[in-house]
Amino acid sequence: TGPRSRPPRTAALPAYERLVTDVLALARREGVELRHWSPWNEPNHPYSLSPQRPRCSGDARSASVGPYVELARALEDALAAAPGDQDLVLGELAGLYGRKPRSTGVTEFIRALPRDLVCGARAFSQHGYVGGRNPVEAVARGLAVHACPRTPEIWMTETGVGAPGRDRTKPTGAAAERAACRAMHDRLLAWYEDPRVTAAFQYTLREDDRFPTGLVDVGLRRAFPVLRAWQAWGGGRAPAAPAPSADAACA
Repeated sequence: TGPRSRPPRTAALPAYERLVTDVLALARREGVELRHWSPWNEPNHPYSLSPQRPRCSGDARSASVGPYVELARALEDALAAAPGDQDLVLGELAGLYGRKPRSTGVTEFIRALPRDLVCGARAFSQHGYVGGRNPVEAVARGLAVHACPRTPEIWMTETGVGAPGRDRTKPTGAAAERAACRAMHDRLLAWYEDPRVTAAFQYTLREDDRFPTGLVDVGLRRAFPVLRAWQAWGGGRAPAAPAPSADAACA
C-alpha cells in the first residue's frame, strides 16, 4: 500500500461531492445518463483503502468500513442534490473471505454497514473471477443480517477468466482456452439461474499482460474463445431468453 491507498480525509469529502456534481453536470451537457453510482472501489482491499485493521490481527475490528460509510453518505448527498434520477450501488468488494489481518471479508464488511444505507441501495456490487469461489452466498449472508424490506440486487461488476491476480501466468493453448470459455459459461449460467443476481460484467476487453483476464489479446489481433461466450449471453439476446448451451457459447 502507499499514500494513494488511504481514504479521503473527512474534511475533504465536500471536494468529493463537488467531483460527483461536476461529473453529472458534464454528463448532462454531453447528453449522457449516469444512472448508477458506487462510492469506492474494493474498500475491503488494502490497496484501495487502508488501513484495514487498527492492529495486525484478523480478530481486530475492520477499520475500513467507517471511511467507506463516510464516502457513501457523501455520495448519497451529492446525488440527492443533483437533478435527475440516480441510484446508489454499494460494494464493489474484492473477492476476499474470512477475517484476515490485512483485509476485510465480504460478509464481515456488509454486516458492519448501517442498515439504512444497505436497504436504501439499488444493488450491491461484487467482484468474482472464475477460478475462485462464487461469492454470491457470502454477499447474501451479509445482506440477510439487515433484513431489508427489499433486498438489494446482487451485481457481479467485475469478472473474467484467465489468471486473475497480479503477474500470474495464464494457461495457453487451444485446449486451455476452450476450457476457460466453458468455465466462464458455467459461472454465467449459475448466476443466471440465481434470482439474487441480476447483472454480470466482464472486467476487461483487451488483455492486460499484468492481469490476464481479457477477451482479446494485448495487440488486439486475436479474440479468445471466451469472447464468444459473452456474445452468446449478451449481444442481441433478450434478457428473458433461454440460456445458451455451452456448445453454442464455446463452439
